[in-house]
Amino acid sequence: MLLAHLGEALQPTGLNLLGVAAVQAYEARVPAALHIRRHHPTARCVLVVGNGGSRFWTAFAGSEWYRGVGGDRLDSFSQHCIDERLAPVFGRAGATWRAFYPFRFGSEPLSFQDLAHAAGLGVPSLLGLLIHPTYGPWIALRCAVAIDLPLPVSGPLTWAPCAACRERPCITACPGAAVTPEAGWSAGACSRERLHAPDSCADGCHARWACIHGQPHRYPLAAQRHHQSASLSEMRRHAS
Repeated sequence: MLLAHLGEALQPTGLNLLGVAAVQAYEARVPAALHIRRHHPTARCVLVVGNGGSRFWTAFAGSEWYRGVGGDRLDSFSQHCIDERLAPVFGRAGATWRAFYPFRFGSEPLSFQDLAHAAGLGVPSLLGLLIHPTYGPWIALRCAVAIDLPLPVSGPLTWAPCAACRERPCITACPGAAVTPEAGWSAGACSRERLHAPDSCADGCHARWACIHGQPHRYPLAAQRHHQSASLSEMRRHAS
């Protein structure tokens, strides 16, 4: 019942992906430095919050954060939505909770991909992204919430879409040959292509766009440009 109330609270924001991971299942997948109980020792489960498709971007584009200046406004918007909408639900349930965000990895390191996999929100793909059964690669992970109450665990998924995919259009679509059947996605090859020809992927990742899964849920162009610009800035920062 608590999980349903949490989903209802977040639904208007476009944060429409919720899954619950067992703490033990997550921590068995990652080194000790990434354990969630280092930061919240009494956690009994982890609620993983994300978005699938375009609704979260639509909510962001209609908010005051979209029109603001400075910082990563999308991160600020997602934190506002989660803190404001989950606090009353957890308060009524008498739950102790703590939210962790991907953009705080430096001070609170967690593997969000492993958390989401353990929560059943997706499986690893050749693209280096998680793939969801409905939304394909068009998902993003926004928050992990350590909770002191038990919730029914929702994952992991038993699904191997890339192994079953015969077309594999993601491989041929990448202009930098950054996706291969043997190694999957190469961060180095992707970075070399984008730093050499920054305009070639400015409107979106060609490999992600070509994936056969979740095509009706592709992000709008403005969202893709935002994410591509942010990732290119990171590549330039690491290359300097």
